[in-house]
Amino acid sequence: EVYRDLGFGDVQGVGVVDDELIVAVAAGPDDPGASSVTVFRAGPNGRRRDAFLRLDAGYAPGQSVRVLEDGSAAVAVSPRTTASPQLYRLGRSGDATWAVRLGVQGVQAVEPASGGDLYVLGYTAEGSSILRVEGATGTVTRRVVRPDSWQTVAIARDGEGVALLESAAGTAIRVVRLDAQGAERSTTAVLEAAPGRTARASALEVADGYFAVAWTEERPGAFGAPGDSYVAVVGPGGERRSRFGERGRWSAVSALLALEDGRLAAVGVTGPERIGGFGGDDFDVRVTLYDAD
Repeated sequence: EVYRDLGFGDVQGVGVVDDELIVAVAAGPDDPGASSVTVFRAGPNGRRRDAFLRLDAGYAPGQSVRVLEDGSAAVAVSPRTTASPQLYRLGRSGDATWAVRLGVQGVQAVEPASGGDLYVLGYTAEGSSILRVEGATGTVTRRVVRPDSWQTVAIARDGEGVALLESAAGTAIRVVRLDAQGAERSTTAVLEAAPGRTARASALEVADGYFAVAWTEERPGAFGAPGDSYVAVVGPGGERRSRFGERGRWSAVSALLALEDGRLAAVGVTGPERIGGFGGDDFDVRVTLYDAD
């Protein structure tokens, strides 16, 4: 409970640099218009040491901190005004090397690219946008707008390119892989929801020889009833699907991580058999390890 003193606050992103952590915290009064985002340096136990930078922003998207190859960090935020920066690059000392507005309405995810660049997932009135941002200057060097019939939920580095997790109105999930120039390299259908059910895609990971996808299937209108969460690993040998959490209890996956020992970690939550809808339901963090081969 290292951040209990923040009151109405949330840790929005964590990055690891050597033996330290970089932590982005959105905190303040119970009003997004009055809160702010602060980037802290912290020890391995998570306890804050000093503040890098206080940003003029109301909140940060989930997993908003990404550490680059040279130990610097990129932090995405949702600013209070349309003229304020959405993406910051911080040096090892915590100073902002650059801060830019990206020409999108909001930033949903940031992912390191080759050569110290960044991939950014944002949204506009036209649909999801995938940006490649030059790491040295913050200049947007490439912009790919996805079909508005598909929503891009998550991105992951895929060699010199990027992979996209996309969902079509809760009825289908697919993974689209783009090359370094932003052209489609392949499309893999992962799921067609069964009649009477919807599928909510949540996480994507790409590793050597496979990619992994997480989602939750639910019955529309069945208020309080749990859905079923799954993790699928897709490789040369086909697809292997596993349940996440316990049957009959609420569960959801928020992140997938390829581990150095070859296994895949799914990180999420598990909860009660039914939720009340008025708050107070008890959920626990759940981590499940899967063999990827």
